[in-house]
Amino acid sequence: MTTKLLFSLTLLLIGLNGYGQSNLQKIPAEKEELGNGVNRSAMTQKLLEKVEELTVYLVEQNSKIKALENELNDLRIKQ
Repeated sequence: MTTKLLFSLTLLLIGLNGYGQSNLQKIPAEKEELGNGVNRSAMTQKLLEKVEELTVYLVEQNSKIKALENELNDLRIKQ
């Protein structure tokens, strides 16, 4: 994966609701990485941590969606 693509994906993550720049503090800025070079091992570890965080986030969001769907179905039944 190229550095440019990696940072493009990082910017995509920043746009997610509820998941902003504060959640990406361990991911170095593009200028920093381009100036110092990319330590692939360290970057891989950081990205794996982010994948884990996003997986937990998605599970939580899925639970919320299911709860809302159940609530909506209950309201439809009452009508």
